[in-house]
Amino acid sequence: MLPPRTIAWLCCMLLLFLLAGIYGQLTTNFDSAGGFRAMLTIGMGILGLASVLLFPKATTTRVSLLAILIPAIIIRILVAQAAPSDDIHRYLWEGKLLAAGEDPYIALADDPIRQPYQDLHWERMNHRDQPTAYPPLAIVAFSLINKIAYSASSYKLVFSLLDISLIVLLLALLKQLGKPLKWAAFYALSPIGYLAFSAEAHFDILMVFCLVAGILALNKKHYILAGVALAFAIHFKLMVAVAIPFLLWRSPLRMYLAFGIALVIPLLPFIPQLESMLSAVVHFGS
Repeated sequence: MLPPRTIAWLCCMLLLFLLAGIYGQLTTNFDSAGGFRAMLTIGMGILGLASVLLFPKATTTRVSLLAILIPAIIIRILVAQAAPSDDIHRYLWEGKLLAAGEDPYIALADDPIRQPYQDLHWERMNHRDQPTAYPPLAIVAFSLINKIAYSASSYKLVFSLLDISLIVLLLALLKQLGKPLKWAAFYALSPIGYLAFSAEAHFDILMVFCLVAGILALNKKHYILAGVALAFAIHFKLMVAVAIPFLLWRSPLRMYLAFGIALVIPLLPFIPQLESMLSAVVHFGS
């Protein structure tokens, strides 16, 4: 006979799976059924929080890991059926440009010189009259993901795998700090993460993964690896730069050097376009 706490946790999981499945099937268009989707998201958030509070008292670390990772994987599979964000079209198209040997920064998407590369994703892209705000390393990542398949599914697959890997990093960090492993479920079962990456295919997971990897490496005193990971986090999305000074503070010189080198080298081929890149970021930020 299962303990009442475990039964309550299992009920939370089943309800969470049900809502995730409904969300995945309901969201056939990114702009559809906003009110109902919001209610589903709130419901999933409440159930996720309740499941952490009701987390079964596991007898072994292995049981705790399985109780966190298996539900996290199932939920991400269920919501992956949802329509992705309209940002995906720019990811696909700019990755295609780079693979074709074109510089994504020298012309707008609706510039006549881009006509040979126009396709369905170009037609569905938003802000074609604005320069790209994505850093070079992000567009390189888009180009590599396109090699799997020129479709949103390849991004959902890669970003979901990275998201699960991020949960593993959080588990490793909690273990190192001597904290309860169940705390990782606050992220693993939060709709903020699995809807953003597995359902909507936002590329922010590249930045978050590198940030957490850098924090874990810093805690393990792997300073060079930490510096490189934090620099890559900035390369994927500039907004994370506000957190970096707090992590570099009082770090050894070798971490500063690793961070600086990893920050500068990927930008060297794009020095002439640096001003336009920054202006695009400022524009979208405004």
